[in-house]
Amino acid sequence: MGVDNPQRNIVKERAMGLSFAVPYLLFLIPGYVTGVGDLPHVNAVWYLILETIFVVMYLLSWLMNDVAPLRNTMSVPQSLIYALLFVLAAGISLVSPSAGMYNLPYLEAVIILQIPWLRFYYALGFLTLFAVGILANGHLDPHTSRDDLVFAILIFLTSMVAIVLVRRAINQGRQSEIAAVQSKALAVEEERNRLASDLHDVLGQTLTAINTMAQLSEKLLVSGRINDARETMDSIATLSRDALTQTRAVVKSRQNLSIAEELIKARQLLNAAGVQCHIVGEPSASSEDLEDAIGHIVKEATANVVHHSSAHNCWIVLDEIGVSVSDDGRGPFDIADRATSQGTGLRALRERVEPWGTLSAGPQEGGRARGWTVRFRLNSRELDRIQ
Repeated sequence: MGVDNPQRNIVKERAMGLSFAVPYLLFLIPGYVTGVGDLPHVNAVWYLILETIFVVMYLLSWLMNDVAPLRNTMSVPQSLIYALLFVLAAGISLVSPSAGMYNLPYLEAVIILQIPWLRFYYALGFLTLFAVGILANGHLDPHTSRDDLVFAILIFLTSMVAIVLVRRAINQGRQSEIAAVQSKALAVEEERNRLASDLHDVLGQTLTAINTMAQLSEKLLVSGRINDARETMDSIATLSRDALTQTRAVVKSRQNLSIAEELIKARQLLNAAGVQCHIVGEPSASSEDLEDAIGHIVKEATANVVHHSSAHNCWIVLDEIGVSVSDDGRGPFDIADRATSQGTGLRALRERVEPWGTLSAGPQEGGRARGWTVRFRLNSRELDRIQ
């Protein structure tokens, strides 16, 4: 079993964020080309220097900071990088107002996706005021066309909306993952408590009685009352057998399958095997034993679909009279093969569900040329009980 390395996971996530951010730097190439063409003009020199430092700091921010971080604090180096990015963007805007406007989306991506959520809205407000200043500087520059200014404003606004939505989606996804982990841990804890409570209820009084009788039998033997001691020991043996039976019953009740859980597992198994899973109806059963039986039907039948059918689709249909698992695989073209491969499993399933109904398996119905169906139908007694 591999060991999860949190530090490696962090590096991997940051590398993925960097790989997402790097391609957008291609949009800075025209500015570089123009700057090189304007050399040795002093503004071109300063533009190339500031823009290069900006790109380096931009890449460094993705390597040092998490995307949508869960922590609400920032280290000093992180804060310095953000401050330097703002200073560089302002400097580029003073040297070349049009270039400064087109640097805003990069600043947006860094600030919106990397700032801790607790400081997110403050950072977003400051970024908006900073952008207004950059755009106003472009508006005052006689060399900046109105079309470029309008385009820069549209890019800034649309980028902001898109990046904010991405940030929210990432946060919601992480919260869902956290909730799922917590829910699973809580379910495990509840199951442990329930099992402990059941075992305590089942064994507590019985073991206390056995202990008391064992002490009594010892006293009877010491006093020479052999027959009374033998009767006490017989009672201890009876209590022990009862305790064992009750313990097995508790363990069996915790081993029963859940229809809902087996449907989830079936979907995961089928999807992993490239089979489309279609579930129709809601799981229901009149008893835990019946639910366990139906759960085994779903489990075994979907396993057969994966291992023997070569199907593209699988349909699991639950209704008030039972359950069926159908596929569009090899079906009747391989009936003998199927009968051999799943014969033992089918017989075991039939024996398991016999108290509640009948299980059958055969070619797909409804005029299909291919396919196989495993079908379970409740008997009249169970149908009367449900109704």
